[in-house]
Parts: sequence; structure tokens; C-alpha cells
Amino acid sequence: MVDMSFPYELLIVDLDGVVWRGECIIDRNIEALRILNDLGIKLVFASNNSSISRRGYAVKLTDILGFQVSVDHVFNSGYLASRWIMDNYGSMRIYPVGEEGLVEELTLMGHRIVDDVWSIEAVVVGLDRNLTYRKLEIAHRAITMNKALFVACNDDHVLPVDEGTIPGAGAIVAFLVKSTGLNPIFTAGKPNRYLADLLLKSVGVAKDRVLVVGDRCDMDAKFALNSGLDSLIVFTGLTKPDTPLTVKPKYAFMDLLEFVEFYL
Repeated sequence: MVDMSFPYELLIVDLDGVVWRGECIIDRNIEALRILNDLGIKLVFASNNSSISRRGYAVKLTDILGFQVSVDHVFNSGYLASRWIMDNYGSMRIYPVGEEGLVEELTLMGHRIVDDVWSIEAVVVGLDRNLTYRKLEIAHRAITMNKALFVACNDDHVLPVDEGTIPGAGAIVAFLVKSTGLNPIFTAGKPNRYLADLLLKSVGVAKDRVLVVGDRCDMDAKFALNSGLDSLIVFTGLTKPDTPLTVKPKYAFMDLLEFVEFYL
């Protein structure tokens, strides 16, 4: 039974900057998520980071949180890009600029991974910490010479880690935008409302009972705004108390536990 003193039935929770920052677990947010789970609040986890598959995230979250997190309750931008291509074009021959998690999502969705420029029907770009010039060259040539679809997992310019930030998928996308002269035909992750549209069809929760929790106004709060949902920005990731709020969230708290204790 959901605790009716808490104003939301479903939370869409970001990962990087909320559940963890790099390899560092954010303890107060974890404590809050355990409390909410015990109260019967539905939790869905959504990350723009495509480097880990939904299956990998589900295993990691289950281990950290101490309760079972289903793959069906995890969304990442690699899955969303794979799903969008399948829904709109069917199974395709795809060249991924990304890591194992993206390859897994594309394969599970039924796409075929190829690296021959003249066979590539779509290029999907995510975070790739093993990026090489050769990968960029193949992607560039497939887009410009073979007219392959150019799809981005997300446009995050940086990713929060233990100390500071590292370049995100958006930085790689920007390289190909500059070299090809073309923008992606679709950017799958937040702030695109595509995730919300997929999710809200299946969960049966009214929009005014759904809260987006994240650490970035330009991604999480904007995603909520685009989707007609309330948002909470926590200052455990990229956004800090003195950071200008480019998109105003409904709530801003130091962490998720502070927000939960405010209502409970």
C-alpha cells in the first residue's frame, strides 16, 4: 500500500549524480530510495549513459539498494535509441559508436552490428571511453557517403565522476555534427520526452503523481517539463546550490533524503 502522505506514486530516478557519482555511492539518496520502496512507491531508473545495458544496471542497482530492481524498471539511452529505430524502421544494420552496453541493447532489440561503411544503415552514437579516430571515420563515412541514419543516444556534454567531470556522449556527437554537417535525426535520451511517452503508457499512474529526480536542469528538469511532469533537482551531482537553474524545477533539495523527510 502506497503511503498517501507522500505526494507521488512513481519516481523516475536518474543514476549518474543521484545514485552514484563515478564509483562513489551517494548514501543519503540510497537511504531515501530504500524508504520509498518500503512505502510502496514505484521506482523507475533512467540514465542517459548508454555504456551499461539495462540488464547490467538492474544487477548493479539490486546490489546497491538491497531490493530487487527489474530490467523492466530500468531505461537507458541505448535501449531508447534501439527501440526508436525498431519502431520506426524495423531491424537495421547498425554501426555503434559506444561501449558494450549499447551493443547489447542494439543486439537484443534485433539489430545487426556491422562495420562495413557500405552496409551500415544507421550510426548510433553514445558514450565511448575507448573512442578512436577510426571509429569516427567509419561513422562519418557511413553518414556522408552511404546516407546512414545518424542517431544520438543523448547530448550530455559531460558525465559526473568522483572528481569533476569527463566528456560525455554529446561531445562525441558534436564531433560528427561538425564533420558531417548534419544533426542527428533523433536524440533518444533526456530531455526528449520519448521515455515518458513509453513509460506512462504502461504504468497506469496519473502525470501529477509522477516525479522526475535528477541532478541536471538542462536534462532532468527539462525532460520533466517536456513531459508535463514535476521535477526535483538534488545537489549531489553536477548542479550545486549556487548553480544557475536554467530550467526551474518544482523542487530543489540538497539530496533525496532531505526531500523525503520534508514530506514524511
